Amino acid sequence: MSESIDTTAPSEPLPKGCEMAIAAEAFYVTNMALAPGLGFLMLMMLYFHCSRKNAPAVALNHLRQTLAATFWTTVLAAVFLGLIVATGGYPSPWFWTLLSSYFLLFHLPLTAFGVIGLGRALGGRSYHYPLVCMKLVPDAPAPA
Repeated sequence: MSESIDTTAPSEPLPKGCEMAIAAEAFYVTNMALAPGLGFLMLMMLYFHCSRKNAPAVALNHLRQTLAATFWTTVLAAVFLGLIVATGGYPSPWFWTLLSSYFLLFHLPLTAFGVIGLGRALGGRSYHYPLVCMKLVPDAPAPA
């Protein structure tokens, strides 16, 4: 006597703009973990697409957060590359120390923030990346 239990929740439509928010977070995670150049190119194409349209707040929030995190990742990578070069380059004993410090302190946490942001985008909510310092765009009031 086996009863089948329906565990699927009733599907509610996602708020407007969630597709763009999901795409922004997916491109950011792709940029950080899988294909750095391609993910950034797709993120910039999405930015130009959203700037031509009147994108909803949830899409703008995710897009702004991912672009700011990409900017900070690039700046931090350049700083650590400069430190590697200043300490003697790749044959230096400081190379692995600096490279692992960069990945453990900055790259991995920012990638994890992107995964969390992707989860929030899938849920239709905005997400504020810690350490990125971008303010969220307030949602527009619902029409009466």
